Amino acid sequence: MTDFNNKVKQMKLKLRKLLNSEFRNFIEGEKLDFPGVYVVCCSKKVIYIGSSENIKRRIQELLADYRSHTLHRKLLCEKLFGNFGKGTRKRLDKIYKTLPQTKKEYAKNFLRKKCRFKMLKTEKEKIKPLEHFAIGVLNPEYND
Repeated sequence: MTDFNNKVKQMKLKLRKLLNSEFRNFIEGEKLDFPGVYVVCCSKKVIYIGSSENIKRRIQELLADYRSHTLHRKLLCEKLFGNFGKGTRKRLDKIYKTLPQTKKEYAKNFLRKKCRFKMLKTEKEKIKPLEHFAIGVLNPEYND
């Protein structure tokens, strides 16, 4: 039981360090070429938690096409359909080509203009445990 308590204590410390880190904009994120866990915040509310072995690449994916990242897709589905529930990805796939460019770029613009993120550089083998712990504790609305 002591080992379990120590692991939980370590995770709590790392999560606190992540949440207390500085806010960054997404342009700054394209310069962070290392592994880590990140939280996306809008109006100081955590809306998504993710991880990557390369934060720079993940930020680029977040700002790309909806097919490249869950958060991007969910933001776009919510804007177009009012939710991101079951079946919305298929609906989005069907209409995406017909959407005006302004709608296609909604999620990218939303993330760039209204959101910021925090991140914690993390050893590759410790990324997933911290990400899952943070999601379990904070329960962000856009994580599965």
